[in-house]
Amino acid sequence: MDLAENPALEDYSLRYAPSAFRSWSPWMIFLSCLVRSETLSATVSAATEEVG
Repeated sequence: MDLAENPALEDYSLRYAPSAFRSWSPWMIFLSCLVRSETLSATVSAATEEVG
């Protein structure tokens, strides 16, 4: 059974969302990656300051 057909794994928050909302543009993927990398670098620098 495919994951999309499994009612136990259905995401009810996106059930009635428009399909355009569920698809990410390349720009949104880029921004998400950028924010994630900035968050990771801030975490690493904060941990480095605590150790050193």
